[in-house]
Amino acid sequence: MNDLKFACRQLRRNPGFATVAVLTMALGIGAVTAIFSVVNGVLLRPMAFPHVDRLVMVWEGTGRRLEDLRPIWLLRFLDWQRQAKTLERTAFFESGWHSTLTGADAAAQVVGAQISPGFFSVLGVQPALGRPFAAEEAKDGGPPVIIISYGLWQRSFAGDPAVVGKRLTLDGKSRTIVGVMPKGFRFRQSVDFWMPFPMDADSLAPDWVAGVVYCSLI
Repeated sequence: MNDLKFACRQLRRNPGFATVAVLTMALGIGAVTAIFSVVNGVLLRPMAFPHVDRLVMVWEGTGRRLEDLRPIWLLRFLDWQRQAKTLERTAFFESGWHSTLTGADAAAQVVGAQISPGFFSVLGVQPALGRPFAAEEAKDGGPPVIIISYGLWQRSFAGDPAVVGKRLTLDGKSRTIVGVMPKGFRFRQSVDFWMPFPMDADSLAPDWVAGVVYCSLI
């Protein structure tokens, strides 16, 4: 108590120092809290998928630093898929697509991803409405289908239970909604929609395949 009283007297005598000390502590506590929230959400808290301990994600790299990791090209993934002996199932994804949604109440910027047909089954998750992508839809020039997130379903379609089969327009192209993902579903980042990735390597130009980014093996 004596130490506490002495500290209070010193702070009253030096209001400028006291203000700086309080602000420094507040900034430090805020920074630590923010860092812990990110680490807890990304590293410590397990992903909300069944059998999450059996999921792995693979990159390529030439060193041990994170900066040395590279995305996986589609042709490399297909080779691994054919030769894999320790992986039960594999999936391919490309995230970070930014598109303009029109045809709803107003135009909006949305974020999406392209995935292989077995992506959701590998994670052990199925759409809350509709179905996942079929193999024949994952081809260059295949049917223009799309699966939307629960949030986009609520925002743009007011939670319409008959949304499956309806159409929306992304970047000027009309697509048919075949599924809606469950509320709270999230993989790595918040995504508004998913489209089938063209897995038919024979129909893709070699330079286009080489340009694939943000792709990983699950």
